[in-house]
Amino acid sequence: MPEVSRRFLWLLVFNHPGIQAHGRPKGINPEWFFSGKRGSGCFSGRTTGHVCRHIVRRVRKHGSLPGSVGESMMGLVLTGASVRLTDSAAADRKGRCEMKDYFSTAYLEKQYDLMAQNYNDDRHLFDNSSQLERLGGLVNKGARVLDAGCGSGIPAAAYFVALGCEVIGVDISRKMIELAEKNVPGGEFIQGDLLDIHYPPGHFDLIISFYCLFHIRKKLQNRAFVEFFDLLKPGGHAYFTLAGEGYTKKPHFEGTIKFGEYLLPYAHFTPQQYHDMLEDDGFKILSMENLTIGGETMLWVMVGR
Repeated sequence: MPEVSRRFLWLLVFNHPGIQAHGRPKGINPEWFFSGKRGSGCFSGRTTGHVCRHIVRRVRKHGSLPGSVGESMMGLVLTGASVRLTDSAAADRKGRCEMKDYFSTAYLEKQYDLMAQNYNDDRHLFDNSSQLERLGGLVNKGARVLDAGCGSGIPAAAYFVALGCEVIGVDISRKMIELAEKNVPGGEFIQGDLLDIHYPPGHFDLIISFYCLFHIRKKLQNRAFVEFFDLLKPGGHAYFTLAGEGYTKKPHFEGTIKFGEYLLPYAHFTPQQYHDMLEDDGFKILSMENLTIGGETMLWVMVGR
């Protein structure tokens, strides 16, 4: 039987959706077994859900769980006739245990590469025309606009290029960038991480980020806000979408939600926490409102510097 680290097993069950971080398992009855420093055998359990049916029934020795686990790790159990536990982040056949960091750039890039064409084709279902018109009144021809998480360039980058603005689009997905270059030949598009944008301080008159920042872990979201503040000119504006209770049905959240056939990471604080965070970063809060667009309710925030 494969050896499995205690840490991995603890993370595995800790992150099961039926488990509360602060209490007893909910909907699952786990038994843990360890042999020495590393596990051998290791887990069997029941759950009311469709995951985590049976994992390695034979055991050798009882053991105890190690201490707490940071929320930066995510785990997922896949079902199947046979299960092999592993420390690696690979799971290429049914019945294998899988460890993934759903907030990693590699995972997000892969998911958005896969959905890029469908996302591009269906983008019209989310009508952001009123938001764009509001922003259009804030910039002049030649203004520098950063579209952070530009997707396929539609509608935001295309709108501001048509206004005569100098538009830079950044997205984690190579496929999205390729589509943006075709859709908006007048813009400049770069594949990259929103937390690592290299432009001089005060370079942009306007920064927009639609349907993107909620894919960043909670502990890193303020880093994005600080970066936006640094990149924005004094007197400039930023407008972005954040997730909230209207979308996740929870006041604060960090986990995964299905978007069509894709499993995507979402994270958010409460609106008041965002308000305080942005003010502490130096922004002036101009508006913060829940808007339902395309059947999705998100928190839309406009700030000024």
